[in-house]
Amino acid sequence: MPSALLHVHLGHRLEVPSDVPEDFKEIIRAAWAHDPEERPTCFLLLEMIDTGMTPLLSSNSSTDRLNTSSSMSKTDKSGEERVTTIKKYAALASIKFCDQELQDSDMEVIGNELSINSMCKELVLKNNEITPDGVQPLSEALSRNSTLKVLNLSGNPLKMKGAACLGSALCRNSVLVDLRLDSTRMGDEGARKIADMLRANHTLVYVGLNHNQITRVGIDFLSIALEINNNLQSIDISSNEAGVDGAKSLGKMLLHNRNLCKLYVDRNEIGDVGFMSIFDGLKKNATLFKLSVGNNNITDRTLDTIISLLKISGTLTTINLRGNKLSQVAQNKIQQAADLRKTCNVLFRNK
Repeated sequence: MPSALLHVHLGHRLEVPSDVPEDFKEIIRAAWAHDPEERPTCFLLLEMIDTGMTPLLSSNSSTDRLNTSSSMSKTDKSGEERVTTIKKYAALASIKFCDQELQDSDMEVIGNELSINSMCKELVLKNNEITPDGVQPLSEALSRNSTLKVLNLSGNPLKMKGAACLGSALCRNSVLVDLRLDSTRMGDEGARKIADMLRANHTLVYVGLNHNQITRVGIDFLSIALEINNNLQSIDISSNEAGVDGAKSLGKMLLHNRNLCKLYVDRNEIGDVGFMSIFDGLKKNATLFKLSVGNNNITDRTLDTIISLLKISGTLTTINLRGNKLSQVAQNKIQQAADLRKTCNVLFRNK
């Protein structure tokens, strides 16, 4: 991945490459307003520019190429018409069919097109009706596809079998960098399959596993995998059930991992003890620059721990503490410590 693109994807200071055409600069700057994990289109656009593929985005077709999700409504397409629509957009650089009630049979069509399509770099199929049976043709296509960078299957009932099927395919895939499987009902066994994949995969940069009924057992599988994975830079395991024991596993992982930059553990019931365990892992960690632990019942008992973290961590630039149970007095003291540090932003309230 070109260094300038990696810089943009990870969320460092915005530096638009000098050779980017003027017409694209405003698009890039607009995308910059979002969190890095919400910028796949910006990332893909920059890559296409960098590799000389800008002719793909003509002035009269850029909207369709960046977002095809509005091309098909839920109610007015028969199965045959859906197939026609899918094939129509299959050659685009970015394909988005969200909330379309797509079914497993539609995945056979998409899988076939993905196998022969050398242009598509982003495939978003959020909130459809894709089951493990539908994942199979997609996984087979991923084993052969050499261009897809972003895959989003969030909001589909993939369950453990779907996660296992994808995991197996991604052990052999060396192209995909962004995988989103939020709200797919995978549970601990599904998390185990993703963890197995992370041991073998060396290209994924971001994995989203938000809201998947993953308990400390699944978090333990993932943590062990991340102790040896040397490429993943961001993982979101928010809205799961890590608890104190899961946080302990994450703390241990942070002692060994030398590549993770962002860790999202919001709404995981880790409490004060869990936060302190993560802090123990960060004492010797020199890569994490964003930690998000919002809505975790963290109280004033962690005040000294948070202040110590601000003092000893040389890399943290953002700590999200929104929705916890820190008093105003504690928040003021933490903010004072952050002000002295100058390079770390502490978030307390939703804006």
